[in-house]
Amino acid sequence: MKYIKYGWEELEVLENASVPITKQDTTDVLFGFAHLNAGCDMKGNYGGFSFRLYRSGLIIVQEYLFGEILAEERRYCVPQTCTDEIKQYYSENQDTLFSLFAPDNGSCDGSFSEFFFGNEWISALNIDYHTEKDFIRAHKAYQGTQNYRANFRANVARELEKNPQAVNDQSFQIAMKMAQSFEDNQESFEEIKRIMLEENKIMTVFFSICDILKKYDIILEQFRVTVKGVSTTTYSDFMKSFHKEHRK
Repeated sequence: MKYIKYGWEELEVLENASVPITKQDTTDVLFGFAHLNAGCDMKGNYGGFSFRLYRSGLIIVQEYLFGEILAEERRYCVPQTCTDEIKQYYSENQDTLFSLFAPDNGSCDGSFSEFFFGNEWISALNIDYHTEKDFIRAHKAYQGTQNYRANFRANVARELEKNPQAVNDQSFQIAMKMAQSFEDNQESFEEIKRIMLEENKIMTVFFSICDILKKYDIILEQFRVTVKGVSTTTYSDFMKSFHKEHRK
């Protein structure tokens, strides 16, 4: 989609006619995916896309402006062999599919990924597939954080021991609260690892479906989809055009 700049009145019309992807009718939807901007942005900026494959072979691709405002919709079709392959994958992996869930990974903004594997939408914020190197980096980061927190608590305790009157100082009271919060919010690396592994389960299923779709000239990725040679925009594409326009 070529990014279109709408006026406020046009945006209001589009917004009133839009239905969020997770609230749309999922009757006969075999597989669905959406990548949406979950951060703070201006109404009218690029907001992401959704992809739905129906049991009949119908494909609906929708692109949004920020706030899940529907800007464009395109329709395609794949042969029944494509949907049969996905049904077969579902049948062979039922136990995995029904155990999928998106754990809280600590994110508060960024991008939403919505997955539909034949039953219900799974919403995940900043989800990714984690390699062995990612686990090693996460462990090093965890150790660094734990060391920082331990040193911070020790410094606060030493300062209080040297100067008991510091407890009346407002800035020191803030430091004490921080030290206590570090103590109260201890998260084990095993919990972090569990979250990463749960995200990997979702992404493994997603990639498996993408591999099936690729056989039928549909290239579905986390940040864009290309069907029959026509690609959706990405947020980075939008930002490049946005900056280019405002540098003139």
